Amino acid sequence: MKENFLEEKSMQISYEDLQSEREILILKNMSYQKYLAEKFGKIDQGCDNKHINHRK
Repeated sequence: MKENFLEEKSMQISYEDLQSEREILILKNMSYQKYLAEKFGKIDQGCDNKHINHRK
């Protein structure tokens, strides 16, 4: 039952659709990173900084 459902799904969604969807997500993520960088004045150090701050 599940296999049939997955087959139908993959028939409906083309590889090109997945690629463009992925590119959109990447672009959104990049713009979000820029937003965070501007807001906090840092670029993409978030995770490490959080972990260091938690240990203090």
